[in-house]
Amino acid sequence: IADLAWKKAQQAKDYTDILNVFSAHLYCYRAQQQAYELEHFWSKERNDLVYNHAMGRAAVIAMYGENEAERRAQTRKRASKVYPNVSDTPSYEGVGDMVAKAASSPYVVIAEDGMSAHGIWFVPGFCLALDENSKVTGFYYQEKNAVDFVKEADGWKILRLEVWMDFRTPCTHIDFT
Repeated sequence: IADLAWKKAQQAKDYTDILNVFSAHLYCYRAQQQAYELEHFWSKERNDLVYNHAMGRAAVIAMYGENEAERRAQTRKRASKVYPNVSDTPSYEGVGDMVAKAASSPYVVIAEDGMSAHGIWFVPGFCLALDENSKVTGFYYQEKNAVDFVKEADGWKILRLEVWMDFRTPCTHIDFT
């Protein structure tokens, strides 16, 4: 009975730790800290990382980390030309973008050996962005995030993350001027 109690307690801790890793992903995404996320919450021991269509550690870092940083820099540059109080410096990192994502209905399955897990979440959200013409646009969306996790020496880590868009619709009823 003691072994069963320990196993159930470990499963409960693993479940909570997995939820926390996914919450950290969402927080880093909203805060536009993808590089930090990749360093702290993605697998360090495996090279077969996946983020949507990017496969392998180098491809995930390039797509999710470096490309996002470049996109934010371009947005900041556009914002500095339109808004006089914004300068094109790192202190204005993230200006021109707002992402509000929330996760609901987690379904997490932990492997019998306790070393891997799979989870899926519904993720509704709202985004505002400064588009290529320096116009503020917004949209609502509903997506699902499917994640494979691995347990490493320092805890649960993301191995694969896929985002499946259910729908995205513009917020044409809101005037962003």
